[in-house]
Amino acid sequence: MPLSHFALDKFVSQQISKLTKCNAIDLSQEFNQADSWIENYVLNSILCIQVKDEYKPFIFGILRRAQMALVEYENGRKSLKDYADGDKNRISIYFRSLYHFEIAISLTYQAHELFMKITGARLFEKNDNSQLERLNRVYNVSKHLEPSNIPNSHLHAVWLTNEGICTNSTVLKHEELADMIKDICKLADKLSNPRLPDQEGTA
Repeated sequence: MPLSHFALDKFVSQQISKLTKCNAIDLSQEFNQADSWIENYVLNSILCIQVKDEYKPFIFGILRRAQMALVEYENGRKSLKDYADGDKNRISIYFRSLYHFEIAISLTYQAHELFMKITGARLFEKNDNSQLERLNRVYNVSKHLEPSNIPNSHLHAVWLTNEGICTNSTVLKHEELADMIKDICKLADKLSNPRLPDQEGTA
């Protein structure tokens, strides 16, 4: 028997009955070197570029997280499309999508943190409501689940809508998460294939 909209929202996840389409951007064709980032970095650091020892753990950390953030994001997108396009009783597919997006968010934020530690740049200012601050909010809510903070009308601390990934205090839009994943993937491209000193300033 199909679950009613009321049953879906009351017993499965808040707002799930209004989840009708997948607006997550397809990134599957964006970075064709992603599977080789780590191998390329290792070979380049042996043969071409001398990398300072203190930077190596950070670079590996960024490369690993960028690679798997892309994988988890695509897994989440595919599961979300599968759920939105099909029978809404297949609620395990919804939670599979949510899981993959939460992992993608964690990896994306951690990669940005590692970049911050290398460069000393601040990711965001407190309460600036930037993409990165909202990424941080969703990351923290997902990582540090506190059931007592979930409103009585809600079942989960993090949930999915047509617009994006939500918590009680913020919405991270699908296109915003995609943009931040693309940022760390572009960085991974550069780290895995660094320019030689005689290439600087050339096209």
